[in-house]
Amino acid sequence: MTSRRTALKLGAAVAGSFMINRGTLAADSIRVIVPWGQGAQVDQLFQLIQGPFTKAMGMPVVIDFVTGDGAKLGTRETIRSKPDSRTLLLNCPDVLARWEFEGDKLLADLRPVAKLTRGMSLAIAVREDSALKDWQGMSTASKSSALTMPEGGSERLLLDMVKKRTGISFTMQPSNSWASAAALLLSGKADLAHFGTDWALTYNEKASAKDKLRFLATLGAERAPELPNVPTFAEIVGDPKAAFTFSFAVWSAATADKAFTDKATAALLSIAGNEAMHAEARKLRIPLRIDGPQVVLETLARDRRVLQDVYG
Repeated sequence: MTSRRTALKLGAAVAGSFMINRGTLAADSIRVIVPWGQGAQVDQLFQLIQGPFTKAMGMPVVIDFVTGDGAKLGTRETIRSKPDSRTLLLNCPDVLARWEFEGDKLLADLRPVAKLTRGMSLAIAVREDSALKDWQGMSTASKSSALTMPEGGSERLLLDMVKKRTGISFTMQPSNSWASAAALLLSGKADLAHFGTDWALTYNEKASAKDKLRFLATLGAERAPELPNVPTFAEIVGDPKAAFTFSFAVWSAATADKAFTDKATAALLSIAGNEAMHAEARKLRIPLRIDGPQVVLETLARDRRVLQDVYG
């Protein structure tokens, strides 16, 4: 098995059975647009909720990966969807908040439907055989040559936070999923990469010894229980405000039929206590928690405060 195949196998195969071909969506189906590439936890998250959500809505729920322009392509396609098209978007509140902060007002054209997870930590990692042994080693290496790192959605805020707090900057490479970032890292095209901490831990369980990731830091408020010796970024810079988590939420276009979006909110909340779904989520290390639109708005407010701290 090649390094690239190892990096991709956690996500791509999962999505195949419930993806759609553009333009073939049945009239009685719900289309969920995901603006990120396959191979991140979003694939597994959708698979967790797909069956119960389909049953609660009384119609099939299918996923459509619409990638491009840093996740804006799929977001814009959601916004442009017809009011009766039964189209939803699965995207991160912090990504939308960052676009808003940068002047791209896509968020104003979206309506929150539900939040699907608690906050999740990000991690900065290297290959197991990397010469970068710890954060100090990375910091020292960055002074003599530019370090290459893949860039994605939530991770853009992570990288800008690192640069502001430590002065370390990176040469960026485009990447639309954690699997593609892992492929760049393992093929030697990147020095470091950033992943969802839980995704990376699950990846390591399945990877061969030579393809495993080694962690330099995590971004949550506390050390990951599985990584007790890996410091948080907040510890490294000595400021608890440097902690950061991301989450997944469901949105609709602001112009979407409100009866449909209200029904989608009610359906998702009705499956929030599905124990079989939560048991599977625990196996996958996905902190599944379904909350209503108000919690999405509260998350946006928190993310705006983080953005102000980093960019203000």
